[in-house]
Amino acid sequence: ERTTALWNPALVDEESGRRRSALSGASEIAAGLIAEGFRTIVFTRGRKSTELVYKAISDRLPEDLKDSVAPYRAGYTPTQRRQVEQKLFGGELAGVVATNALELGIDVGGLDAAVIVTFPGTLAAFRQQTGRAGRARQESLAALVAGEDALDQYLMSHPDELFSRPSEVVVINPDNPQVAEAHAACAAYELPLHLEDREILGASVEEAANRLVQAGHLRLKEGRLFWGRRQRPAPSIDIRSSGGATYTIIASGRAPGRPPGAGATLIGTLDEARVYRDAHVGAIYLHQGDSYLVRSLDTGLKQVSVSPAHVDYYTQTRQETDLQVVDDLATVQMGEARLHLGMVEVANQVVGYQRRKLGSRDLIDTIDLDIPASIMTTAAVWLTVPETQLARLLLGPDLLGALHAAEHAGIAMLPLMAVCDRWDIGGLSTNWHPSTGTATIFIYEAYPGGAGISPVAFERGRRHWLATVEAIERCPCSTGCPSCVQSPKCGNLNEPLSKSGAVRLLREILR
Repeated sequence: ERTTALWNPALVDEESGRRRSALSGASEIAAGLIAEGFRTIVFTRGRKSTELVYKAISDRLPEDLKDSVAPYRAGYTPTQRRQVEQKLFGGELAGVVATNALELGIDVGGLDAAVIVTFPGTLAAFRQQTGRAGRARQESLAALVAGEDALDQYLMSHPDELFSRPSEVVVINPDNPQVAEAHAACAAYELPLHLEDREILGASVEEAANRLVQAGHLRLKEGRLFWGRRQRPAPSIDIRSSGGATYTIIASGRAPGRPPGAGATLIGTLDEARVYRDAHVGAIYLHQGDSYLVRSLDTGLKQVSVSPAHVDYYTQTRQETDLQVVDDLATVQMGEARLHLGMVEVANQVVGYQRRKLGSRDLIDTIDLDIPASIMTTAAVWLTVPETQLARLLLGPDLLGALHAAEHAGIAMLPLMAVCDRWDIGGLSTNWHPSTGTATIFIYEAYPGGAGISPVAFERGRRHWLATVEAIERCPCSTGCPSCVQSPKCGNLNEPLSKSGAVRLLREILR
């Protein structure tokens, strides 16, 4: 028997829609369970939240239980991960705080409870995470602690959706150039490739093989393609991410648990796609409950240098996005507006960061950064609104805020239509874009080449945008809040936004 609890943190401010932190609520629940003797696993959405929840749980536990809880996430060294796994499987840990790195492939029979910090993005993931507890056929508890965002609040008011909807159909883009090249390389290493292999591996792998020949990775001999390097291809392919090169994080100074005078120590890794966001100079990097200040970032050595820091704040980056349409593959009318599917080039640049108080999230200051942009080509959908419709709306200076609010809500609701969560997708909205010549809302995939999300979003376009406007209208706040149009990952720090303008805009488009 499993009891499932849906826990919606209390409203702090009804006018703004602000709720008590999901991280705080989850850590309180988990600490209470662990203190009562129930072995508990806590699932979080990201590396930083894993560290914050772990620290909050430790702070709430009595001294004799503090060492019985551990964090687990990608970015730790293999040795650090193995140590946590051994303690977990050996029954030494009363609690573990993890990302979805422990969602699949583990069978720990003694876990009594699973606490899930915000909806994990898909029903499949939700069911996998709740299934980590109770595997020894004992009674168990699964607690979903909601965040402030639109999808979490939608599920809090429609709880049957968690149990009645079928799990999502998994989508993948086999034509993704990175995926195809990895397949071609590994296939050729195992057995030389023939032309007939196109029937099995697909046309995209044939094109990828040609690129690998030009790069010198494959060589042609007697009508077959052989792997042309000494090193095996598989170890250089990251099956967990497509985030580029790996950076090492080196700690110097007196770190917790290390003797005075100890030298620099490798404490973890970050992929290139995250390093400017999470490890820019001045960032606070969290590792196993301890805070480190990033002192330097060396792109040549692929190394981040950090030192222990005892601070009462965390850091949040501000980003700017530039986007150009590369290929418009398909278009469909939505009244006078048009929905497009295609490929875009996205340039993301971290331009600054904020320091905010732990707990209260109050702003301390904002600091500018000069960091190069990261560029990728990926799949996207975009909605273009003609001048005739915009003229009828008379939004004036609220137009950009209306587009921005609609973009945020559209990203938040897309996981109901496609297998993704909001961290798999990004967005850009503008009252005029050079590639389209009019007001446009872009939603793009956060993976080079795309992962297969955009075709689903295009196919279900009208349903998607209808669910979006209904979610905004249903929210009781007056000017917009995290439950409708604010986004936790907005690079512009949720400015400007117009909730009423977004409703008028989308109702006009769907009219």
